[in-house]
Amino acid sequence: MKSLIKIAILALLLILGYNYFLGNDQEKEQAEKIVDKVKALGSEIKTLVVSEKNKFDEGKYDNTINKFTELIASVKEKISNIDYDNLESKKTELEKSIQKLKEKGQELNQEDTSKLENEMESLFKELEQVIEKIDKK
Repeated sequence: MKSLIKIAILALLLILGYNYFLGNDQEKEQAEKIVDKVKALGSEIKTLVVSEKNKFDEGKYDNTINKFTELIASVKEKISNIDYDNLESKKTELEKSIQKLKEKGQELNQEDTSKLENEMESLFKELEQVIEKIDKK
């Protein structure tokens, strides 16, 4: 896709250059208008960039950057309080239980399914508690 865009831009530049230097009067006039508009656009972009750089230097974005930094710090703090090892061990236990049930196949009884449901419910409750802790902080 990038190559196609590059080829299209190159083709447009070649056509513009051809019309600017070797085209008939109408093509030359049209090419000159396009070149003038591109020059004006470049000048406006330069003015915008210089203006925004000056505003940045004056501190226009300081408040926004500070808020974003505080948000990142807050998220890092909330994430650091999660007991990943405990959640991971429960997940592993649940996966083992599911694998055992798969191996049994048709031989599932009420006790096995109840045990699996209890383990899954326990894991979901613990995940809910973790999410609530994150939301509270």
